[in-house]
Amino acid sequence: MNTRCQIGDLAIITKTIAASDLLGKIVRVVRPAVDHEIFPSTDGASVRVNIESHGMVWVIEADRPLPWVGKLMLQRPYPDSYMTPISGIPIDDEVTDDLEVMA
Repeated sequence: MNTRCQIGDLAIITKTIAASDLLGKIVRVVRPAVDHEIFPSTDGASVRVNIESHGMVWVIEADRPLPWVGKLMLQRPYPDSYMTPISGIPIDDEVTDDLEVMA
């Protein structure tokens, strides 16, 4: 199966069905999601995922909890086709030495 994203990629969310605040959000692709996997929310509840009809689905995370079914999740599933990987120059010592931190 061809996928747009790979494990470890940073990606931008380019499509969403219900959570419009996710559009444009930068996320990290953690691993493939597993059908019927249980994801805990930040309030201690959990959500079981049904991904069979969504093609390739990844587990993603971000710098802040992500909304999903009325809960906030540290990690959540997201379809590959709804994200675009971010590529560019690799960040190494040469690049970061020239960056200036704005306060």
